[in-house]
Amino acid sequence: MRKLRVGILGVGEMGKRHAENLRRMVPEAELVAVADVDHARARKVASELEIQHSFGSFEGLLERKDIHAVLIATPDKFHAQGICAAAAAGKDIFCEKPLATNLEDALRARKAVADAGVRLQIGFMRRYDPAYAAAMKRVEGGEIGEPVIFKSVGRDKDAPPLAAYQSNVNGMLFYNNTIHDFDLARWLMRDEIVETHA
Repeated sequence: MRKLRVGILGVGEMGKRHAENLRRMVPEAELVAVADVDHARARKVASELEIQHSFGSFEGLLERKDIHAVLIATPDKFHAQGICAAAAAGKDIFCEKPLATNLEDALRARKAVADAGVRLQIGFMRRYDPAYAAAMKRVEGGEIGEPVIFKSVGRDKDAPPLAAYQSNVNGMLFYNNTIHDFDLARWLMRDEIVETHA
């Protein structure tokens, strides 16, 4: 079987974690290159993981013909930009959530993917968490009847950093945490959100 050759855009905390997982735990994939606007960080991650190629910009990575797919782990406000660039380069895409931090960018990213005919997956990892997967199995099996109300409560043991509350920095706490709740509601209820109120 041919290995999936992957490049990572953004190697901060999450990007580095993805790079480590791809390099060490996914034998079906080969991590070919990493890119980060902080080229020193990209070089450091590449060196630590024995990856030959690192870039200080997305363009260099996306120009490589030997990369089949990209993983986008940039700050949230740059997700749509990365998706559009990767789609234009003909790469399949896995992007950390959220797709974008505003509707205009989300629609632009979706259009870029559709126009390019590439695949896009957003990193809604809770769908693969054993507890949530078991809940979905019970829903699909009719064990609990037809769900009509969804309530989600989440807690983290540590307080988020101050930047999580600053929308001008990188999305904010709302995007990074509650997006999981919205995704789980859509998934477990097997329906789309029609209307929201705030």
